[in-house]
Amino acid sequence: MPIASGVVLLALGCGLGQGGLDQMTPSPGASHDSGTGPFGMGGTSDGSVADGRAASVDDAGSAEDASSSSDSSAADDVDTPLDAPMTVPTGPCLNDANPCIVVPTGWTLVAFAPDQSTLCPAGFTSGSMDFVDGPAVGAGKCSCGTCTVTSAPTCDSGEIPVHYDETISAGAGTCDLVAMPGTGPLINTPPGSCGTDLYQGSYADFDISYTSPPAVGGACTAPGAPSGAATSTGVDRACVADTAQAANCNGNACSPSIGDPFKPCIMAMGAVACPAGPLSVRHEVGTAASVTCPGCGCSVAADCSGAVTLYTDTRCTTGPYKVAADGSCNPIHLQHASYDSYIYSGGTPTDVSCTASDPGAPTAGLVNPTTICCAP
Repeated sequence: MPIASGVVLLALGCGLGQGGLDQMTPSPGASHDSGTGPFGMGGTSDGSVADGRAASVDDAGSAEDASSSSDSSAADDVDTPLDAPMTVPTGPCLNDANPCIVVPTGWTLVAFAPDQSTLCPAGFTSGSMDFVDGPAVGAGKCSCGTCTVTSAPTCDSGEIPVHYDETISAGAGTCDLVAMPGTGPLINTPPGSCGTDLYQGSYADFDISYTSPPAVGGACTAPGAPSGAATSTGVDRACVADTAQAANCNGNACSPSIGDPFKPCIMAMGAVACPAGPLSVRHEVGTAASVTCPGCGCSVAADCSGAVTLYTDTRCTTGPYKVAADGSCNPIHLQHASYDSYIYSGGTPTDVSCTASDPGAPTAGLVNPTTICCAP
């Protein structure tokens, strides 16, 4: 049905205008018997056109006498010369009594009403679509859906807390003392490199404790889960034309005869802008109202069980001794060694999990959004 192409135009009276009717209507007082043409200009009674003067002076008298004749008074009322082109106004619509709508490409001519109780008008009964508009949240709310880890965190970076005790003190075996600045915490920068920011010297009189830094990084997702029903403030009906003839269309230009409460409008799928032109009143409708929720915030957690390997030189090459960084108190005094460098290894994170939080506010929307544009 050729009712959906071009640019939207609305032209009242798309057929002959008043100016066209003036040019084609004989002036009052024109007479064929007196040799006056249909526009009040000179002409013979047999339809031949005169050259603007009498055929002969003897038969018709002077031109001045002819111009004073009452039978030629119609000539005074006509402004159009005989050789002026006759233009018959034309338009794309077939019915001048109704508004003319040119339907753009991708749009469909419909009869539209903000009412679902009235049947589609004659000529627009082949397809009836009921819509809602003005969606509102109503009882809808948001909660958080299942949280999913999309990338795991790491355990290699971060400072390593250091605790110790003196084996000759009352706190021996407890590692209840915090290492002094410069000996702890171990900076571990860059992660996994050879570091010398530890207590350098003999560990023969100490117990030592290292604690792994927490896991860092990682990513997760937690979708917002809508619950409760949305509402709508209006109901609508759109009716598709049965045929191009029923919509009084000439190509993509249509001049349908539609009675209240329906109006001739154009419709396109999706939430789009109305085309430029007089069909500027936009109605966004859908098959139902809906509630949507933004994604929730989430955080990743994991356990790290790293280890500190101590070396007897400053280049992390000789005399390695590995101490678990699990917070336990290690009797390092039993090694009777001096240590001057270290390397921390975080290992693989375990018990990786994520927690969702902060569901966003719900937003009302439309299922199967559709745009309908009408004249004001």
